[in-house]
Amino acid sequence: FICRAANKAGKAALEFQVIVTDKPNMLLFLLGIYVLPVAILVILLVLALYFWREYKLRKKIKEMKDAGLLHFEEGNVESLNPELDVGDQADLLPYDRKRWEFPRDKLKLGKTLGSGAFGVVMKAEAYELVESGVATTVAVKMVKRNSDVKKIRALASELKIMIHLGKHLNVVNVLGACTGDLNKRELLVLVEYCQYGNLHNYLRNHRGAFINQVNSSTGSFDPTVIQPVTPRSPSGNFPGSPFGPGVHSNGNTSMRTSAAFSHNTDTTLIHSDMSSQSRTGTGDAAAHTTPVGEDGYLICRDHEWRNKDRGDYKDGLGSVCTQDLICWGFQIARGMEYLASRKVLHGDLAARNVLLAEDNIVKICDFGLSKSMYTDLNYHKKGDDPLPVKWMALESIQDRVFSTQSDVWAYGITLWELFSLACEPYPGMEWGEKLFTKLAEGYRMEQPKYSTKQVYQVMVDCWHVNPHSRPSFTELTERMGAMLEDTVRTHYVDLNDPFLEENSEFLA
Repeated sequence: FICRAANKAGKAALEFQVIVTDKPNMLLFLLGIYVLPVAILVILLVLALYFWREYKLRKKIKEMKDAGLLHFEEGNVESLNPELDVGDQADLLPYDRKRWEFPRDKLKLGKTLGSGAFGVVMKAEAYELVESGVATTVAVKMVKRNSDVKKIRALASELKIMIHLGKHLNVVNVLGACTGDLNKRELLVLVEYCQYGNLHNYLRNHRGAFINQVNSSTGSFDPTVIQPVTPRSPSGNFPGSPFGPGVHSNGNTSMRTSAAFSHNTDTTLIHSDMSSQSRTGTGDAAAHTTPVGEDGYLICRDHEWRNKDRGDYKDGLGSVCTQDLICWGFQIARGMEYLASRKVLHGDLAARNVLLAEDNIVKICDFGLSKSMYTDLNYHKKGDDPLPVKWMALESIQDRVFSTQSDVWAYGITLWELFSLACEPYPGMEWGEKLFTKLAEGYRMEQPKYSTKQVYQVMVDCWHVNPHSRPSFTELTERMGAMLEDTVRTHYVDLNDPFLEENSEFLA
């Protein structure tokens, strides 16, 4: 650099030398100008996202807490009492999301199978539930929007009970659930589906085609009466049958069996429709002055998932015979024996809550829900949906005591329904204090028209006034099984083997 100066005195110049050791880094300069604001913006966005997620989490926790489902997933296993009924401790059971959660976007809802004031059951296709690329037909249970907290908690409890129960041929098995929006009181439970519906409606619709195999002289079951094959039994021959599809030998006589005795052990998917009973009415007060309808139901709105499914099948399916009734009674006893072994009470065993599947398999549904509903002291004030007084044991009606023994009483009533072809229990009699007193004094229903003496004795034993004098479900299984041919009994026992194998891994 040169610095020059001039004035009147003359001119002068001074020379300077500046040495620049490092030149400015323009790249860093530009990065500082453009990148720093972006970095600040990103940091602000991350912070905003963090606080938003915290807000959503706190909101979800509050919503779950308000719904009484704060610890839905983890439960509280340490507090479980193995001596108590599982239904009383459902909130303590965990939910294994990895095992049971099903993607909502792979579930395609179809037609409504049943609907009550708050509950809906829909037919659906669950894609890749069993294997990749394959859709499985299921039934989906859900509560209606804006249902109160008690309803969503009841369905959540039922889900946990079904998971805890494990799997059995003769109970409705849970297949999965969609719980992603549980905090919004949205819960979808996937269960097995069946086109034939419940036994009550099925028997009522097939009364005209019933084949009575009871010998009028001896009062005993006579299997030599021919039974035609029905569409419930599409799978072919009875094991070892030389007589063709659906035919087996009995001494010197051949007969057709209405059940299919295939060795296929795949699970039959069935439908559990928990829709409401539509019957209402008024009647005399029972022992505890709860209003009762003329059909024998307590008046209450807490049972609006109860089965009234007609089945998803066409009419004209052929006949039902006495052997079917005995076989169903045997399977129901096996299902109830399993429930009892897992400390699960049913509380509403009836023909309407037993579903019919292919291969003449029956499955029990709606277990684990009823007890909490019935023991609510205010249930008679909640509406007009029926409770099944005529199926309830004396101690359940009078003292609200529920146990496996009270389920045994209901099993006896269910057998009476089967062998009367779905007639109403205590026909022609209104439920009230008079009938309750008669039962307490020893009155019992007469033998139904299509029952054998042996089966009727089972019913009477189930109705013993002393709960501890009633037979166990293990004994009932043995007694009903003894009425069947060995091949028939063994067939249905063997069909349960895959479920036992799965339980040995899952419940270990």
